[in-house]
Amino acid sequence: MKEELEHSGFIDDMKKILTLPHVKKELRRYVNGFKGEGKETKEAFLILGKYMMDENITDEEKEFFKDQTLDILKGIGVILPIQFIPLPFVSTILLIVMDYTMKSMGIKILPSSFYEKDEKDGN
Repeated sequence: MKEELEHSGFIDDMKKILTLPHVKKELRRYVNGFKGEGKETKEAFLILGKYMMDENITDEEKEFFKDQTLDILKGIGVILPIQFIPLPFVSTILLIVMDYTMKSMGIKILPSSFYEKDEKDGN
């Protein structure tokens, strides 16, 4: 098993992403992601309020609300359970490793505001 991991480059990748500069960069990305999600969630609730008051909402607003709802569910499903790990910083490191591994397979497990604009459009 160890040889397979070394051969696939997984261990080398983990050594690269678990360096202090990379972890600091990822922490900044998560802080900015949470800020972005907060703004987007507030905007989604304003759209929901309009809808509940029987005001017309545009197709663009409907699409934004749908996307933001999915982002909220991603956050609840991925970030929340990981935060229950009691050891300091272990949950953050686990999240960094999971995100890196899944992104390498083309899967984005975090809400959209955690990714740069070019990452959102591409892969």
